[in-house]
Amino acid sequence: MASIYSSSKIAKNTLIMYIRMLFIIAINFYTSRVILQNLGIEDFGIYNVVGGIVALFTFLNTAMGQATQRFLAYELGKNEIKHLNHIFIMTLNIHAIIAIVIAIIVNIVGNYLIYHYLNIPTEKLDAAFWVLQFSIIATFFTITQVPFNAILNAHEKFKIYAIISIIDALLKLTSAASLTFIAENLKLLYYGFLMLITIIIITSIYKIYCYNNFKETHWKPYWNKIMFKQLSSYTSWSLIGNIAGTASDQGVNIILNSFCGPTVNAARGIAMQIKTALATFVYNFQGASIPQIIKLYASQDYNAMMALVMQSSKISFFLFFYICLPIWLELPYLLKLWLVEVPEYLTIFTRLILLNILLQSMSGTLQTLIQATGKIKKYQLTVGILQLTIFPLSYICLHIGLKPEITIIISCIISIFICITQLCICRQIINFSICKYIKEVLLKDITIFMLGIIIPSLLYYFHEESFYRLLSIGTICFLINPFIIYFNGFNKNERKTVKQFILYKIKNGKKN
Repeated sequence: MASIYSSSKIAKNTLIMYIRMLFIIAINFYTSRVILQNLGIEDFGIYNVVGGIVALFTFLNTAMGQATQRFLAYELGKNEIKHLNHIFIMTLNIHAIIAIVIAIIVNIVGNYLIYHYLNIPTEKLDAAFWVLQFSIIATFFTITQVPFNAILNAHEKFKIYAIISIIDALLKLTSAASLTFIAENLKLLYYGFLMLITIIIITSIYKIYCYNNFKETHWKPYWNKIMFKQLSSYTSWSLIGNIAGTASDQGVNIILNSFCGPTVNAARGIAMQIKTALATFVYNFQGASIPQIIKLYASQDYNAMMALVMQSSKISFFLFFYICLPIWLELPYLLKLWLVEVPEYLTIFTRLILLNILLQSMSGTLQTLIQATGKIKKYQLTVGILQLTIFPLSYICLHIGLKPEITIIISCIISIFICITQLCICRQIINFSICKYIKEVLLKDITIFMLGIIIPSLLYYFHEESFYRLLSIGTICFLINPFIIYFNGFNKNERKTVKQFILYKIKNGKKN
């Protein structure tokens, strides 16, 4: 019963996120085109790599964010409301300390990289310096926002998150469009400043909403050594995985700049924006399942938790495959329509990044299951080591003259090994059935992939590139793949749940 309730609740939250996703994808894609046209490929590449320097040092904040969400959701699952305020205050205090430390470190390291290592034209160095300063201030606000995001997720207020995300997308579009009226030599500096203002506005909205709606977010002087030790212990192991993940992402961005220049950074930056837009739905679906998984573990409803983990992993794959298949096939044509002038390597970068997200979606909720147990030491060490190998392998491959896309191919291979590692660790710490997971998730994912790609691929290879082919492939994917997923991806009980949910939504659409 709990599993059905959890799945229905997640489906409702996902519906909200789906509407949000469609709107934001349209805005973000148009925003990227406006930015590229108004800022130029070189300046966009510089902005991307300089912003990456700041992101390189936010691993500590990411680790704390995971710990914050886990502990808040766990306390809600145990219904320990009184303890929530103390946890929130402590996490906010810790995040403030982290923000100050990161600001100091990034300012020192970032300036060294800009003036002594990165491949940036001399006339752009001053603008890059100020972009770095704006990014540091923006990161301070973003870091101190994390506990507020965590409390929203713990309370499953995904509708509010969707509304604020739309405001964020509109502000970024406005900022990009305003570049038209700025002199060429000031555009990079101006855009960095506008991004800072956007982040200040968005973080303020989050904080004001949480303060007015959740009493546990009311701050007061408080420090608890035992709680600090508990949070730090959990975070210390999460830190390893986040350092590795950040190094494999932003570190690769920096070495791409060193070997290939800012133009390749621009192509990778646009590819990452496409990834963010298309993968948002999957991440939001998995995000909607995180509080439920942790709460089910806290209430010791392990059967419902296991069922939810498998359902979430499977549906995550289905959703992303459904969204990205026609885009993946018709990407060269879509990029020409969208950007007109397509940067070199953008098509191959985007296709490989989307493939990597598809691989990662197969096991996304396994990480949540491990985090729910609190036994993350072995997981973080193993996965951290795997992720860390991406950076040196990428450096070696670029050094011997291989093409830039090799960096993403390496990431795809590592994603497969991480999935295998997650399954093995889940089996050890919570008696998770690998055979059942392979049968219920992996095999069905492969089946849906093989069946869903046949007709669109035939249309792609036997028709010339045109708007008609794009429309045909999109229509076929939109109409046929839902039936393939429904009849071949879901078991009998899941089909019944989906049917009940759809009928309920039809009957109660106005009410909801």
